[in-house]
Amino acid sequence: MNARDFYRKYDVELIPAALADLTLGKCVWDGGWFDKPSFERKGMPNYIFNAFVAEDLISLDECDEYLERFRSLPRIEAAFSQESVELETDDAIQLGIPQLAKLDAKLDMVKNARFSVLEATGKSIPNRDRIIIDRLLDQLKAKNWDKYRTGLRRAYMVTELYYGAVEITIDQKWEAALDATIAATPGEQAVKLKVGKSVSYTFPSGNVPFGMRMERIKFFNS
Repeated sequence: MNARDFYRKYDVELIPAALADLTLGKCVWDGGWFDKPSFERKGMPNYIFNAFVAEDLISLDECDEYLERFRSLPRIEAAFSQESVELETDDAIQLGIPQLAKLDAKLDMVKNARFSVLEATGKSIPNRDRIIIDRLLDQLKAKNWDKYRTGLRRAYMVTELYYGAVEITIDQKWEAALDATIAATPGEQAVKLKVGKSVSYTFPSGNVPFGMRMERIKFFNS
């Protein structure tokens, strides 16, 4: 399943450039179908809690506590865990898997490879925290409407993150070359499978998410 079909079916966007520190509550300026989401924009806070700190609605320590709790939330099996989701080459090699990070996207072996995510798991903002964020947003609107209007009203917030094992499938003629790259790089052992003239390598799920679900802050909890 490609990225567009995946989005239409599950309302989950593939993260265009994998970010190792991406956490629930991240603010995103969505570019729509024709532009990739932007994780930075003038006037938009990094995380939703940063906006609350700036207006003295919560302390910096409380902000850190929320984000650390979000990072430590357990992952559960995703609704699409049985689906195979195709990844762009550049995104796949940025998913924090050491053996893939060593690959050169310009090599024929890599350019002709197929990358997929399997066995997806995910985590989402708990309901109690959604209620807290909603109340803080109401306070922010009442205290500084202009800041809300320019920095948050048109932005989105990451409310779910998804992780998964990454599979790379190549033609068997490049098997020896990829085996050498994998053997020379520390990291968890891949599961290797040969089918006809193709060879697949599946690497265990890492800590870098491949997908996210966003909600428009303007309509959050409405």
